[in-house]
Amino acid sequence: MTAFTLGCAEEELIGLGFDAGKGGGGGCVAYVPRRVLLESPELMAIGEATTAADASESAKLFVACQLALDFAFIGIADQRRLWTHFVLPQAFARYPLDALIVDVGRIQRFGLP
Repeated sequence: MTAFTLGCAEEELIGLGFDAGKGGGGGCVAYVPRRVLLESPELMAIGEATTAADASESAKLFVACQLALDFAFIGIADQRRLWTHFVLPQAFARYPLDALIVDVGRIQRFGLP
């Protein structure tokens, strides 16, 4: 359903985990189109710095999503875009209200679940 709603193929989605830590809303998973993450210069810089020079963009992105962990590693514009366009809409549809993390500033961990 997420792929259909976002207008992309299911294999183009990457499931990212977002966690505010104990007592502050459990972790949630939101599916984000790969192309959106590839457009994040900060996230891709992590991938480029930690992979071989000849690695594919997808490999760099995968490594970056494993290593980023701190939501602050991506720029504020990308944080807002991910949060408002992908994470919150999916969280409201999938999780009970007491498990929602509404304030992006409370995110302690982000990346591949």
